[in-house]
Amino acid sequence: MATIPVPRTWVPNECVTDVIMNGSTGIRDALNFLLSPPTVQVRRTTAQSIPNTTATAISFDAEDSDNDGMHSAGSPTRLTCVTPGTYLVSGLIPYVANATGGREVRIVKNGVGLAVNGGRTLGPAPSGTIDSVILAPVIEVPLLVGDFLELTAVQTSGGALNTTATNAVFPFMRAAWVRP
Repeated sequence: MATIPVPRTWVPNECVTDVIMNGSTGIRDALNFLLSPPTVQVRRTTAQSIPNTTATAISFDAEDSDNDGMHSAGSPTRLTCVTPGTYLVSGLIPYVANATGGREVRIVKNGVGLAVNGGRTLGPAPSGTIDSVILAPVIEVPLLVGDFLELTAVQTSGGALNTTATNAVFPFMRAAWVRP
């Protein structure tokens, strides 16, 4: 877990020392945190079958970055908050070509509800020869330690439909800490 810096409150006639400047309430640690805040980006490198009309969390099998331990192979669908704060979250789900029904992507918090406010995108099926890519809106989500996010797929093609994992177009999800 990253330590969110708490600015020091100075008192009259206090002398500046290396301990004060470099400690957990000093300028050095605050700048180091802000230069590398908690971030994670995960992706799925193989196709995943999405059942018809069933919200299905994407199971991620690769980490592009994770400097705060938010993704775990033991819970591959989840990004779990380790450092509390507000996170900027986004994701993408590409579906294989199919001309029937609609496509949807949702950013879901703690496994309940349809989606975090603003974290849902609906899209029509394209032609039967073109893959469709549905991008979740970039949203801010407040998280406490232990809260988790999932990227879920919903499709209504009438049967199971795969995500794609070709031409470097993979389902992915990312989250970045932006403020306490």
